[in-house]
Amino acid sequence: MDYHRKSVCRGIAASVAILTLGGAAMAADPSAESVDHMFDVAFGATVTSDYISRGITQTDHTAAIQGYIEPSVGIFYGGVWASNVAFGGVADVEVDVYAGIRPEFDMLSFDFGYNHAFYINDPGSDSGEVFAKAYATVVEPLTIGAEAYVNPQGGATYIEANADLTLPHNFGISGAVGHVGGDMPYATWNGGIYYTIGEWGTIDLRYTDTGLSTADCTSLTGLTGNECDARVMLAVSIDTALSALGGSN
Repeated sequence: MDYHRKSVCRGIAASVAILTLGGAAMAADPSAESVDHMFDVAFGATVTSDYISRGITQTDHTAAIQGYIEPSVGIFYGGVWASNVAFGGVADVEVDVYAGIRPEFDMLSFDFGYNHAFYINDPGSDSGEVFAKAYATVVEPLTIGAEAYVNPQGGATYIEANADLTLPHNFGISGAVGHVGGDMPYATWNGGIYYTIGEWGTIDLRYTDTGLSTADCTSLTGLTGNECDARVMLAVSIDTALSALGGSN
């Protein structure tokens, strides 16, 4: 479910800005207009050469088109995210419904919530996760983070450590190392370079891999075994919010 992390991170920034502006307005004038300033809707879309979640392709190593919409009020948010998927040549659509809170304290930011993934053509494969994320900007321009996901029903887990370093001229580099726990635990990692276009666009070139052998991948996925191979992905994302379009931020 590393899925829409970049889009959601932009949503975090938007939510924090809205909370700050809304809180200041409410202190001055607790009116309906102040509540409006706290409310926002973030949305965006991504085109990627491969949809890889935790090192395993969700599209048979083919391209994906993804999009989300995320209303928020202060630190509270909810949203819907969707992507085409394909497993062993069988096409489907994944729809994630999620909600949570994103508090921020000085150089620390957090994200606590729940995500449930549905598959349109295979409703019996749906699953949910409780997640907790923490990010710290100890020294500009470096941000380090940790994330944990737990499936309340099956008990499967995913734990990740990540880092992001912004560079001059709108470039940046980021990477993550994760561990998937369950019936067949394995390690996964990724690293890449990205370029931001203004406040709304990102181009990301990323390498991803797992510690799974072809035989282990076949056992885990029930498919050909190349679903866990090392890959280089290119993704182009557009993210914005109503507040940005209206010029309120």
